[in-house]
Amino acid sequence: MDNINDRITVVDSQHANGILDRNDIVEVYLYKDYGAGHFGNLAHLIEAKNTFTNLYGIGFFWGMSNFIGGFGEHVTNNEEYFIIYFYQDGVSKKIRLEYSDGVAGGSDDYLSPLPNTMYYFEVVRGGTSFYAKIYSDSDRTILLDTISYLCSSNLTEYIYVLSSRYTAQAGRQTTTDVYNLDLQEVTPTTSDKNIPKYFNSKYITHH
Repeated sequence: MDNINDRITVVDSQHANGILDRNDIVEVYLYKDYGAGHFGNLAHLIEAKNTFTNLYGIGFFWGMSNFIGGFGEHVTNNEEYFIIYFYQDGVSKKIRLEYSDGVAGGSDDYLSPLPNTMYYFEVVRGGTSFYAKIYSDSDRTILLDTISYLCSSNLTEYIYVLSSRYTAQAGRQTTTDVYNLDLQEVTPTTSDKNIPKYFNSKYITHH
């Protein structure tokens, strides 16, 4: 946990909250180390919503890489990353999927998500394909959009939920809530498809 600004709160084992500010010089993030080369092809389930409080706020809620640090530190250090985040510019609100190999990359957007509205995601990485299906319902039957970008086939070690990006710009704060991260790596012991939950501090490391 960032013990200077207390920006990230693990509310319970199924819910984490981040007040993410682009003017915080100390970047905050929530991650877990799964060991070198752990993540290759995958399909993760996650739920998230954002307040879209200020223009140009970034509400990061899912990512993976081979580097420990905030979103901005990944960019500054030319690290490869796979990320998804809420964003609002002067034109529209967006849910953005972004990939960088450390030198070049790109993104794809779902336009006009609503503030304080839960969205349900299936995040998939298969070979050199990285995409996220966005649903409006918890059963994931009403598909709103699929956002995608080509990526490398490199394996990754760290999974992230919530991160800030420091850009020394005031007035660019936003609040993101993330729920029910399911890495789908452990067979559920009940009928609940969203088990296991990984927000408990036993699994996720605060910074």
